[in-house]
Amino acid sequence: MSRDFDGVDDKIVTGENLTGTNMTFMAWIKANSLGESDGGVILKSARPNTNNTEWTLHMETNNTVAWFHNTTHSTLKVRAVSTDNTITLGKWHHIAVVQRQQNFSNASWMYIDGYEPEYSDHVTGSNALTGDGLERIHIGNTGDGTETFDGLIAHAQSFNRMLSVEEIRQCMMFPGSISNRLTGYWPLNGASQEPDLSVQGNSGTVTGAIFSSNGPPINGMFRPRNQWWGYTIPAAAPEPAVGVNESFSFSWM
Repeated sequence: MSRDFDGVDDKIVTGENLTGTNMTFMAWIKANSLGESDGGVILKSARPNTNNTEWTLHMETNNTVAWFHNTTHSTLKVRAVSTDNTITLGKWHHIAVVQRQQNFSNASWMYIDGYEPEYSDHVTGSNALTGDGLERIHIGNTGDGTETFDGLIAHAQSFNRMLSVEEIRQCMMFPGSISNRLTGYWPLNGASQEPDLSVQGNSGTVTGAIFSSNGPPINGMFRPRNQWWGYTIPAAAPEPAVGVNESFSFSWM
């Protein structure tokens, strides 16, 4: 299951405002194109009905994914952009970003299908990463609806801590199975009001973004506190990057 964003004006605005801290964000995507203006948003912290942005995870030219984090909507402080053709259009990919803020030493790392990609641009910052408290996490678009994702998005999650790569891989295959400092989990399963299955209860207001029965190759889906929500026939994990041969295990947290 997933939500289908039309590349024109669909969006989901949640009640979650996560800012200025160690953070992790992730979602499954299946993009038809790069989206509106070649910059379709996957997840973004923005003021509702505006394009005032604190951070954004979005598609970019040449089938890349980019993460930008600004200081109070203006000065760019942290960014990470994957190299060309790290995303294949029409194929499911899991995208995650880990953001660190420690003693004003800020950095970010991206993971695509459970592995850190090479970067065409990777910049750290030194100033505090803070918003003004008016931002909300948007799924599939920015606040003013001008950067619409084109394709499917599923299992968006946010945490107010840095997840390890092992935890990211667990969340990729078993979304909802880690509840430690989970601040938002939107399965994107087609409900009229998109539910947040974390204990925060920050449900999302849906504009367009219709239900799709097409879903990512996860192995199972959990509510917080390790209660089953659903199950699918186990599927193979996405193939690792060329030359990488790694295995991983998981535990419920």
